[in-house]
Amino acid sequence: MPNEETEKALVLARAEELDLIPDNAPAFDDPKRAIRYLNDEQ
Repeated sequence: MPNEETEKALVLARAEELDLIPDNAPAFDDPKRAIRYLNDEQ
């Protein structure tokens, strides 16, 4: 059974494979920056 970090990595990789998210999506440590990024992208 994978740990939480491994499970997240697997889900992210699968979402990229299915083109649900771009494989070059930036990573964010700050949720406010992530929301600003998403609002600018739409």
